[in-house]
Amino acid sequence: MCQMAMLTRAEVDLLNARFGGLPTRLWHDIELLADRVHATYGDEQRLALHHLMLAVTNFKARLPIDPPPLPSPAVERAGAELVEVGDLHRDKPATWRALEQSTRGFGVPRSSALLAALWPRHHAVIDRRSLSVAFALA
Repeated sequence: MCQMAMLTRAEVDLLNARFGGLPTRLWHDIELLADRVHATYGDEQRLALHHLMLAVTNFKARLPIDPPPLPSPAVERAGAELVEVGDLHRDKPATWRALEQSTRGFGVPRSSALLAALWPRHHAVIDRRSLSVAFALA
């Protein structure tokens, strides 16, 4: 069985520099949007989740747009995370598969990025590129 190591901060910084800082800027906005999902309920949460899904789709695009950054609060990310957001549950893979099946173009690479944004201590971004980088650095 293959064992994969997480990228170090230095390796992430090196890759980020190769892309002109775009990945860090986009992921920062994704973190802010994920915090908004956890801080809202009902229709407001659905709208926040919609915006987060669009940001994740842009992050995973081959040619992402580089929008102006979202205003950033001068505080750390919110610590409180809801276990369930809309129809997604942090620990129930069936809900992740349902999202992938019900949302055209939202396969494992995008859904894993969405889950990693919503629950960073429980999920990681998994796709062909991240696996290739991890294996190359191992």
